[in-house]
Amino acid sequence: MNAPVSREWHVRAHDHYRQVEFVRFRNHAVPVRYERRHLAVLHGLRIVPYSYYQRRAIFYETYGYVFPEYYYALRPAYGIWDTSFLGFMLWRLAFDDQYTLMYYYHMNDPDFIAWRQEVDGLAADNAELREQLAVADERVAELQGTPPDDAYVPDDAGDVALSPDVIDRLASASEIH
Repeated sequence: MNAPVSREWHVRAHDHYRQVEFVRFRNHAVPVRYERRHLAVLHGLRIVPYSYYQRRAIFYETYGYVFPEYYYALRPAYGIWDTSFLGFMLWRLAFDDQYTLMYYYHMNDPDFIAWRQEVDGLAADNAELREQLAVADERVAELQGTPPDDAYVPDDAGDVALSPDVIDRLASASEIH
């Protein structure tokens, strides 16, 4: 996942995301405004903008994760978080403690709350999603009392957890230092 990527490959992968995946979302994300609560995550991650799209594709392929069609009813991002990653996290936390911790540590973040509310709406008509949410609630209940870590992102995910818009902004403006 750390192989060098040419600038041309990055541009093609970026354009593919914008023209194929991003346009499938039926709702639009609010442009990201960095807030103090985002800094812990952004400073704690190694952000590698010019290999992001390649690593993102490899990350999901490695786990055999296919983004469920029903998630396209949501926004493509919630604050700094990528909706694809949030769906992956929900799927993965049933059997991976790192992703349970991710959910637990960030579940009171306003962006996570907004995502969860919208996913709860989708779950009303989706048994698979209802089951994933029930498992999430069960697993995080076991962690009650664990001190939060606002910077936590699973080691294997890194900046893939961030929305492509965040990565593009950081790459073009070097906004977070």
